[in-house]
Amino acid sequence: MREEAVLITLSELDRWKRREKEVEAELAKIRRQVAYYEALAKEMKKEMHPVSVKDLLRSMRRTF
Repeated sequence: MREEAVLITLSELDRWKRREKEVEAELAKIRRQVAYYEALAKEMKKEMHPVSVKDLLRSMRRTF
């Protein structure tokens, strides 16, 4: 009975170690995606021109 409990415990340990590796791989993928989208957002912000006062007033004039 004791040997069976040890075997079950070792089996569970192996299962959880495999799961840990799967989760770590998924987390690495998630981190790559986050880094990609952060870089993309940063690049897109660089491409945007700040609104000048002149442009702001022109857009306000069109709405009134």
